[in-house]
Amino acid sequence: MNEKLTYRLLNWMDKTKAWELFFKKLNIYNIRFKGYPAFVMSDYFRIIDRSIPDDHYVFLSTDSKSLSSIAIKTVIRLKENPGYFSHAGILFFKGDRKSTIMHITAAGLIEQPLIDFLKQVDYFCVIKLPVDKKNDQTIQYRISEIRGRADLIKYDWQEQLDNGDNLLYCSELVYEIFKDVVNSPEFKPRMILGRYVFDPNLLLNCGEIVYCNHPELDRQLCVNDLPFMQTEFAVVA
Repeated sequence: MNEKLTYRLLNWMDKTKAWELFFKKLNIYNIRFKGYPAFVMSDYFRIIDRSIPDDHYVFLSTDSKSLSSIAIKTVIRLKENPGYFSHAGILFFKGDRKSTIMHITAAGLIEQPLIDFLKQVDYFCVIKLPVDKKNDQTIQYRISEIRGRADLIKYDWQEQLDNGDNLLYCSELVYEIFKDVVNSPEFKPRMILGRYVFDPNLLLNCGEIVYCNHPELDRQLCVNDLPFMQTEFAVVA
Protein backbone atom coordinates (compact mmCIF):
# COMPACT_ATOMS: atom_id res chain seq x y z
CA MET A 1 0.00 0.00 0.00
CA ASN A 2 2.76 2.47 0.93
CA GLU A 3 4.58 1.70 -2.31
CA LYS A 4 1.48 2.40 -4.40
CA LEU A 5 0.88 5.71 -2.65
CA THR A 6 4.50 6.76 -3.12
CA TYR A 7 4.40 5.79 -6.81
CA ARG A 8 1.26 7.90 -7.28
CA LEU A 9 2.95 10.80 -5.49
CA LEU A 10 5.99 10.58 -7.79
CA ASN A 11 3.73 10.56 -10.86
CA TRP A 12 1.95 13.66 -9.58
CA MET A 13 5.29 15.36 -8.96
CA ASP A 14 6.25 14.65 -12.59
CA LYS A 15 3.10 16.34 -13.89
CA THR A 16 2.94 19.49 -11.79
CA LYS A 17 5.39 22.09 -10.54
CA ALA A 18 3.28 23.16 -7.58
CA TRP A 19 5.26 20.96 -5.20
CA GLU A 20 8.52 22.29 -6.67
CA LEU A 21 7.54 25.89 -5.98
CA PHE A 22 6.40 24.92 -2.50
CA PHE A 23 9.72 23.35 -1.51
CA LYS A 24 11.85 25.88 -3.37
CA LYS A 25 10.15 29.06 -2.17
CA LEU A 26 9.78 27.99 1.44
CA ASN A 27 13.12 26.14 1.47
CA ILE A 28 11.76 23.42 3.76
CA TYR A 29 13.08 20.39 1.89
CA ASN A 30 16.31 20.61 3.90
CA ILE A 31 14.76 21.86 7.10
CA ARG A 32 16.18 20.17 10.19
CA PHE A 33 13.53 19.09 12.68
CA LYS A 34 15.59 19.30 15.87
CA GLY A 35 19.09 19.57 17.32
CA TYR A 36 22.38 20.30 15.59
CA PRO A 37 24.45 18.35 13.04
CA ALA A 38 26.55 15.70 14.78
CA PHE A 39 29.66 15.28 12.61
CA VAL A 40 32.78 15.14 14.81
CA MET A 41 34.98 17.85 13.35
CA SER A 42 38.24 16.21 14.45
CA ASP A 43 37.51 13.52 11.83
CA TYR A 44 38.17 16.15 9.19
CA PHE A 45 41.89 15.51 9.61
CA ARG A 46 41.38 11.76 9.26
CA ILE A 47 39.75 12.38 5.91
CA ILE A 48 42.56 14.67 4.78
CA ASP A 49 45.24 12.18 5.88
CA ARG A 50 43.69 9.50 3.67
CA SER A 51 43.53 11.63 0.53
CA ILE A 52 45.77 11.47 -2.51
CA PRO A 53 45.48 14.64 -4.65
CA ASP A 54 45.68 12.88 -8.03
CA ASP A 55 42.95 10.33 -7.31
CA HIS A 56 39.21 10.79 -7.82
CA TYR A 57 36.88 11.00 -4.85
CA VAL A 58 33.17 11.45 -4.25
CA PHE A 59 31.34 12.02 -1.00
CA LEU A 60 28.03 10.94 0.48
CA SER A 61 26.34 12.77 3.31
CA THR A 62 23.14 13.17 5.23
CA ASP A 63 21.61 15.44 7.80
CA SER A 64 19.54 12.68 9.36
CA LYS A 65 16.92 15.05 10.81
CA SER A 66 16.21 16.85 7.52
CA LEU A 67 13.07 16.35 5.46
CA SER A 68 15.08 15.37 2.38
CA SER A 69 16.91 12.61 4.25
CA ILE A 70 13.70 11.19 5.70
CA ALA A 71 11.94 11.28 2.31
CA ILE A 72 14.80 9.59 0.44
CA LYS A 73 15.22 6.90 3.06
CA THR A 74 11.49 6.13 2.93
CA VAL A 75 11.33 5.85 -0.87
CA ILE A 76 14.51 3.78 -1.26
CA ARG A 77 13.65 1.36 1.54
CA LEU A 78 10.31 0.60 -0.09
CA LYS A 79 12.40 -1.50 -2.48
CA GLU A 80 14.38 -3.10 0.37
CA ASN A 81 17.51 -1.10 -0.37
CA PRO A 82 19.11 0.80 2.51
CA GLY A 83 18.98 4.58 2.25
CA TYR A 84 21.95 5.58 4.37
CA PHE A 85 22.74 8.86 2.57
CA SER A 86 20.64 11.58 0.95
CA HIS A 87 23.29 13.71 -0.76
CA ALA A 88 26.38 13.28 -2.94
CA GLY A 89 29.06 15.34 -4.61
CA ILE A 90 32.68 15.50 -5.70
CA LEU A 91 35.76 16.03 -3.52
CA PHE A 92 38.91 17.86 -4.56
CA PHE A 93 41.75 17.19 -2.14
CA LYS A 94 44.37 19.92 -2.16
CA GLY A 95 45.67 19.56 1.36
CA ASP A 96 44.21 20.64 4.70
CA ARG A 97 41.88 23.65 4.46
CA LYS A 98 42.28 23.96 0.68
CA SER A 99 40.23 20.82 0.07
CA THR A 100 36.87 21.63 -1.50
CA ILE A 101 33.68 20.01 -2.69
CA MET A 102 31.46 20.51 -5.74
CA HIS A 103 27.79 19.70 -5.34
CA ILE A 104 24.31 20.74 -6.37
CA THR A 105 21.75 22.12 -3.93
CA ALA A 106 18.55 24.14 -4.21
CA ALA A 107 20.84 27.13 -4.85
CA GLY A 108 22.41 25.44 -7.90
CA LEU A 109 26.03 24.44 -8.43
CA ILE A 110 28.09 25.13 -5.32
CA GLU A 111 31.82 24.88 -4.62
CA GLN A 112 32.91 25.38 -1.04
CA PRO A 113 35.57 24.31 1.48
CA LEU A 114 35.10 20.77 2.75
CA ILE A 115 35.54 21.84 6.37
CA ASP A 116 32.61 24.27 6.10
CA PHE A 117 30.29 21.65 4.62
CA LEU A 118 31.07 19.14 7.37
CA LYS A 119 29.47 21.50 9.88
CA GLN A 120 26.12 20.85 8.20
CA VAL A 121 25.95 17.02 8.29
CA ASP A 122 25.60 14.09 10.68
CA TYR A 123 27.04 11.28 8.57
CA PHE A 124 29.72 11.50 5.91
CA CYS A 125 31.40 9.01 3.61
CA VAL A 126 34.37 9.37 1.24
CA ILE A 127 34.80 6.97 -1.67
CA LYS A 128 37.78 6.71 -4.00
CA LEU A 129 36.53 5.73 -7.45
CA PRO A 130 38.54 3.26 -9.56
CA VAL A 131 39.42 5.37 -12.59
CA ASP A 132 42.27 4.75 -15.06
CA LYS A 133 44.72 7.62 -15.46
CA LYS A 134 43.99 7.71 -19.18
CA ASN A 135 40.55 9.10 -18.32
CA ASP A 136 41.80 12.01 -16.21
CA GLN A 137 41.60 14.44 -19.13
CA THR A 138 38.00 13.46 -19.87
CA ILE A 139 37.02 14.03 -16.25
CA GLN A 140 38.74 17.39 -16.09
CA TYR A 141 37.02 18.48 -19.30
CA ARG A 142 33.61 17.55 -17.90
CA ILE A 143 34.29 19.42 -14.67
CA SER A 144 35.44 22.51 -16.58
CA GLU A 145 32.41 22.34 -18.84
CA ILE A 146 30.02 22.23 -15.87
CA ARG A 147 31.85 25.10 -14.20
CA GLY A 148 31.50 27.09 -17.40
CA ARG A 149 27.72 26.94 -17.26
CA ALA A 150 27.37 27.13 -13.47
CA ASP A 151 25.04 30.13 -13.68
CA LEU A 152 22.60 28.13 -15.80
CA ILE A 153 22.45 25.00 -13.66
CA LYS A 154 19.39 24.53 -11.47
CA TYR A 155 18.49 21.77 -9.05
CA ASP A 156 16.36 19.10 -10.72
CA TRP A 157 13.46 18.70 -8.32
CA GLN A 158 11.99 15.93 -10.46
CA GLU A 159 15.29 14.03 -10.22
CA GLN A 160 15.33 12.66 -13.76
CA LEU A 161 18.48 11.77 -15.68
CA ASP A 162 17.32 12.89 -19.10
CA ASN A 163 15.48 16.20 -18.75
CA GLY A 164 18.11 18.70 -19.85
CA ASP A 165 21.80 19.49 -19.39
CA ASN A 166 21.17 22.30 -16.94
CA LEU A 167 18.74 20.46 -14.68
CA LEU A 168 20.76 18.24 -12.34
CA TYR A 169 20.28 16.68 -8.93
CA CYS A 170 23.10 15.93 -6.50
CA SER A 171 24.14 12.40 -7.46
CA GLU A 172 23.37 13.09 -11.13
CA LEU A 173 26.29 15.53 -11.08
CA VAL A 174 28.56 12.65 -10.01
CA TYR A 175 27.09 10.42 -12.71
CA GLU A 176 27.55 13.02 -15.46
CA ILE A 177 31.20 13.57 -14.61
CA PHE A 178 32.24 9.94 -14.10
CA LYS A 179 29.94 7.94 -16.37
CA ASP A 180 31.74 5.46 -18.62
CA VAL A 181 35.10 5.94 -16.85
CA VAL A 182 34.60 4.13 -13.51
CA ASN A 183 35.85 0.56 -13.39
CA SER A 184 32.83 -0.80 -11.58
CA PRO A 185 29.74 -2.58 -12.96
CA GLU A 186 27.74 -0.98 -10.13
CA PHE A 187 28.23 2.55 -11.47
CA LYS A 188 24.91 2.76 -13.29
CA PRO A 189 21.32 3.87 -12.56
CA ARG A 190 18.88 1.48 -10.96
CA MET A 191 15.11 1.17 -11.20
CA ILE A 192 13.22 2.60 -8.22
CA LEU A 193 9.43 2.88 -8.31
CA GLY A 194 9.24 2.61 -12.09
CA ARG A 195 12.01 5.07 -12.99
CA TYR A 196 15.78 4.92 -13.43
CA VAL A 197 17.56 6.78 -10.66
CA PHE A 198 21.22 7.27 -9.81
CA ASP A 199 20.81 7.71 -6.08
CA PRO A 200 23.68 8.50 -3.68
CA ASN A 201 23.66 5.07 -2.04
CA LEU A 202 24.62 3.36 -5.32
CA LEU A 203 28.11 4.79 -4.87
CA LEU A 204 28.76 2.66 -1.77
CA ASN A 205 29.49 -0.31 -4.04
CA CYS A 206 31.46 1.57 -6.69
CA GLY A 207 34.86 2.10 -5.08
CA GLU A 208 37.02 2.09 -1.97
CA ILE A 209 35.46 3.56 1.15
CA VAL A 210 38.26 5.49 2.83
CA TYR A 211 36.14 7.13 5.51
CA CYS A 212 32.63 6.60 6.84
CA ASN A 213 31.00 7.37 10.19
CA HIS A 214 27.50 6.00 9.57
CA PRO A 215 26.62 3.72 12.51
CA GLU A 216 24.41 1.38 10.47
CA LEU A 217 26.97 0.46 7.84
CA ASP A 218 28.71 -2.88 7.98
CA ARG A 219 32.43 -2.30 8.63
CA GLN A 220 33.23 -5.01 6.05
CA LEU A 221 32.25 -2.58 3.28
CA CYS A 222 35.62 -0.92 3.75
CA VAL A 223 38.39 -2.13 1.49
CA ASN A 224 40.97 -0.72 3.90
CA ASP A 225 39.98 -1.60 7.45
CA LEU A 226 41.53 1.41 9.15
CA PRO A 227 41.98 1.39 12.94
CA PHE A 228 39.81 4.48 13.51
CA MET A 229 36.92 2.82 11.70
CA GLN A 230 36.71 -0.02 14.19
CA THR A 231 34.81 2.12 16.70
CA GLU A 232 32.72 3.94 14.11
CA PHE A 233 30.99 1.01 12.43
CA ALA A 234 28.41 -1.35 13.81
CA VAL A 235 28.01 -4.72 12.13
CA VAL A 236 24.58 -4.92 10.55
CA ALA A 237 22.64 -7.94 11.77
